[in-house]
Amino acid sequence: MNDRSIVTDIKEAIVQALATQGIVITPESVTLEHPADLSHGDYATSVALQYAKQAGIPPRALAEKITGAM
Repeated sequence: MNDRSIVTDIKEAIVQALATQGIVITPESVTLEHPADLSHGDYATSVALQYAKQAGIPPRALAEKITGAM
């Protein structure tokens, strides 16, 4: 699997996880980046911060729901 397909798979998984919370977005609207500190993982995104208000829950709670749905 190449890097591009991994990124695509991650974005689609995030979109599907957000959909379980009633938030509908496209994979193109998900920004993934490599964290400066690699101990924080291979990829990072700020979707929990971006959509927490829309979900009506704190960003950390939304992040946990996203990771739990993946």
